[in-house]
Amino acid sequence: MNEPKAYKSQIKEIHIAKSQINMSDEDYRACLESFGKSSSLELTPLEAIKLIHQFESLGYVRKVKESAKRKISSFGWGKEKYNCLGERGEDYPTPSQLRMLEALWRTKSREKSDSALQRFMKRITGKDDITWLLLNDVKKLKKAIQSL
Repeated sequence: MNEPKAYKSQIKEIHIAKSQINMSDEDYRACLESFGKSSSLELTPLEAIKLIHQFESLGYVRKVKESAKRKISSFGWGKEKYNCLGERGEDYPTPSQLRMLEALWRTKSREKSDSALQRFMKRITGKDDITWLLLNDVKKLKKAIQSL
């Protein structure tokens, strides 16, 4: 079965991160080998996300364009929303937890838009996108939304 390949935007961000943290080619290849890959083009979308998170722990800082700040990607619809993110590991929230956050936001907040959730999430967790949240971020965000 063919696995999906990482998006061009993810590949670009990986290379920007590599440059920003001044990672040597040898260290970069070692990171790729930890995923069983020899090139970033071989990564799946989820592996690319994990690699970018590794780079963030090494000092990479994302620069998000204004247009990207205004929208939260949907990753599907209804009960299928975020299901493609289900195999990320125990440090990441499940798709149902991400859907729960959105539903909780829509019931508790005055402004129910995705952009309002994104601004609130950025203020509470420091993350620009719901798909970038870690499990401890979900707990903080849930508590903050419930206190509205």
